[in-house]
Amino acid sequence: MLPLQSKWPKTLAIPSFTPPYPSEEVLADFLKQYDPVGVVSRMGQFGAGAVAAGKSLRVISKHGAGVDNIDIDAATQHGIQVIRAAGGNAVSVAEHTVALMFSTIKRLLPLDAGMRAGRWEKAGFLGRELSGMRLGLVGGGAIAAAVAKLVKGMGLDVLVYDPYASVDAINAMGARRVERLEDLLRQSDIVSLHCPPYRKQYAPA
Repeated sequence: MLPLQSKWPKTLAIPSFTPPYPSEEVLADFLKQYDPVGVVSRMGQFGAGAVAAGKSLRVISKHGAGVDNIDIDAATQHGIQVIRAAGGNAVSVAEHTVALMFSTIKRLLPLDAGMRAGRWEKAGFLGRELSGMRLGLVGGGAIAAAVAKLVKGMGLDVLVYDPYASVDAINAMGARRVERLEDLLRQSDIVSLHCPPYRKQYAPA
């Protein structure tokens, strides 16, 4: 195997960074200036204009599962491969999901705001326990599986609606498959979305 420095020009080993959450215009200017061969994308808007600006661009790698911020058709037309690190941040997202569940059910934000304003509102607060609740997951991928693993240890029952996941895959999560989205919404105390924002894929029939 050839040493890295003799196989690739040294300029390819120098990373460059855009501002956080760049617009398509900012991203296009960046691509014109640096002319990269590959880009690791998070939430920058990789529209057709940005794709066309990358004259040497050959691959866009998405840090995460969703590629809705990337114009796949434009990338295909320019011969640019789009890949993703599905499941790479699944545990982190799952932990954040559970944190939001706690915050919502326990009303942490309004109670914290009241405390900071000098109010002790315990007398008027009706607490609820997550244990025994039913969590409905829309989407049965890596993030949903990580969420299910966390909440099962907390005593929650888990339902999953995913028309593309097999019964065996959902059973392996320790969850129960629901055939219709309406049934999941009706039966769940909490609903968490872990699916691409594509209406036709997950919309009720």
